[in-house]
Amino acid sequence: MCGIAGIIDPNALLGDPRAILRGMANALSHRGPDEEQLWIDQSLGTGLAFRRLSIVDLTPAASQPMQSASRRYVIVFNGEIYNFRSLESELKSMGALSHRRSTGDTEVLLAAIEHWGLDIALTRLVGMFAFALVDRESRTVSLVRDRFGVKPLVYSEQPHGVVAFASELAALRTIPSFDDSLDPSAVTAFIRFGCIPAPLSIHRHAKKLEPGSMAVIQLDGGALSSRRWWSPVDAIIAADGNPTRAPFTESVGRLEQAVELAVRDRLASDVPLGAWLSSGIDSTLIVAMAKEHRPLPLRTFSAAIDDVEYDESASAARIAAHLGTAHTTLSIATHEIAAVSDHLCATFDEPFGDSSAIPVAALSKATRSHVTVVLSGDGGDELFAGYDRQRHFARFDRLCGWMPQWMRRSIGSLIGFAAHPAINRNGGQVLAWIPGARRSELLSDRLRLLADLLQLRDLGRAPSLLSETCRDPARFLLNPSPWQSPNDDLMRRAGRMNPLRSSMLFDVLHGLPSDLLVKNDWCSMQVGLEVRSPLLDHRLYELSCALTPTILLQGGRSKAPLRAMVEARVPPSMISNTKRGFGVPLARWMRHDLRDWMESTLSRESLAASGLFHERSVQSLWQDHLAHRTDAHATLWNIAVLTRWINQSKRRA
Repeated sequence: MCGIAGIIDPNALLGDPRAILRGMANALSHRGPDEEQLWIDQSLGTGLAFRRLSIVDLTPAASQPMQSASRRYVIVFNGEIYNFRSLESELKSMGALSHRRSTGDTEVLLAAIEHWGLDIALTRLVGMFAFALVDRESRTVSLVRDRFGVKPLVYSEQPHGVVAFASELAALRTIPSFDDSLDPSAVTAFIRFGCIPAPLSIHRHAKKLEPGSMAVIQLDGGALSSRRWWSPVDAIIAADGNPTRAPFTESVGRLEQAVELAVRDRLASDVPLGAWLSSGIDSTLIVAMAKEHRPLPLRTFSAAIDDVEYDESASAARIAAHLGTAHTTLSIATHEIAAVSDHLCATFDEPFGDSSAIPVAALSKATRSHVTVVLSGDGGDELFAGYDRQRHFARFDRLCGWMPQWMRRSIGSLIGFAAHPAINRNGGQVLAWIPGARRSELLSDRLRLLADLLQLRDLGRAPSLLSETCRDPARFLLNPSPWQSPNDDLMRRAGRMNPLRSSMLFDVLHGLPSDLLVKNDWCSMQVGLEVRSPLLDHRLYELSCALTPTILLQGGRSKAPLRAMVEARVPPSMISNTKRGFGVPLARWMRHDLRDWMESTLSRESLAASGLFHERSVQSLWQDHLAHRTDAHATLWNIAVLTRWINQSKRRA
């Protein structure tokens, strides 16, 4: 696990390449605190920088940038290839890896590329990665990102064939010629979703490489072309052509073998390894399986939140005691929330609106004092239908999908008219009957969402709407800019799907790489911690695509196959039936513990300094939230985070 960077500057326009690369590497020092190395080839006009976090093979033999045996290829690689030992055996049997200089995975990756070529080698990899590969023979540099987008990679095209790339935007910002002006489309997308989806970045002149994608740069001329080398849609299309008809028990058995393999693959480490544990299905399953396959004592970690609706620490501690792990609980003190929020706004590479980053950042820091690698249960909700919104959309489509558009829109208008704040006085009793509703929600907000769903012209947009934190960014932004997500084309390519599968695909394409994985990467790598997610294994994904909704929701329960595996290892009474993850009571915090921080951030002076918002609209929404006329915590948090990030960036400049 590392930080990588590089420049392509055929005419030496940036100045001393060593100084440029060293500045980029310094900006990534938190990602790789153990070592720094540079590589420059003036004949190619190309340089690479590497910051190392030593995980497997701690010796200098595994240092990067690394050259292939033939010296044709040079690579900087961030991530882990979990199946490198089996690839090593296969390559050795074919005489393609006769002499090993290291015991790590990067050398095996280079040998695989030399033997099979890059395209075929990628299909053989099981892992999380982002890398830059220099090919001296074809005079190209290939930027590659893993299937789900676990590891980040950003790049910037500049005039006269100059291209810069890195693990983080922070490294690009060290280049004197980099234009850090904001991208209006990214700002609008952020207010809408609370994150900035690839290929957008907060900067107009920088892009994120999309998950499962490759960008190839021609060194003779600097032309850059990009394409997907893997798509989650392909697995769905393949599964549709050959759906599983196996009964539930048989499906679970086949899936269980794949999960065990994925966990086993991710236990390899030459440094201390632990696991995050909540009281949920996913992390409990990962910890239970890790205990079965790891002879050494396993350390587990959880976070405690001062709110009965969100806190899972007591349940996690009971599960840890049952499984026999060495467990640590971190308490998130409410008086520290504002300081942590400020820290996140200052250190995140770009604005990020998922408030669960608060406990994840604190948990990452505490975890790093004990271990260097941690297992996570991320991916279970996306791959196995664990989110309420996925099931709500399936139910909504079943109940309303048959209606002609005029009827849906008419009913939606009536419900929208009824969604008045006055209805909230007796709304708590009604909410108790709505599946997935939290006691902290307001009935008027829930009805307004239903009205918006009914009034959609295209029900295919429903998964996106259910993921939005703000459905009307133009109400608050001075210069909103429309943006067409590339995910729209992928969703259309998948064709007419079961609504549950459609919602799950949207989460794999959007929420997973743009939100959850960004949060984990930034929070963990800020403290030099590696997070591994066994459920984010493409072999598991392909199996999950073949599961019918009946199997996924067997007995009316979410993630039924994973539940069956867990309940064979842990008493069902210990497992939480409520989806919490690392959520926080943000709506309440805003009205109490975070109120001063919010008031300061959303003041007229602060909003005016950002130059982005209609101040009256924002402050009106803030007052409505304080008065419980609406629960607008998600929208307000996005606005506050963006405002803080922009204003802090201006002070640092």
